Amino acid sequence: MNAHSARARKIYQSAFNFLVNLMANLAAYTYLPHKPSLDIYPKDLPALPPAVF
Repeated sequence: MNAHSARARKIYQSAFNFLVNLMANLAAYTYLPHKPSLDIYPKDLPALPPAVF
């Protein structure tokens, strides 16, 4: 196997593994009884003015 085909195979495996892990994590996330969340809207800071475009 030459270097180019070995690298192409590794990239393919990486992309495939990423998609498999993504789908598995999304499936597991749907079964969580309490979904994790981030408090990105602090109560003590004023709201930002609306942007005008």
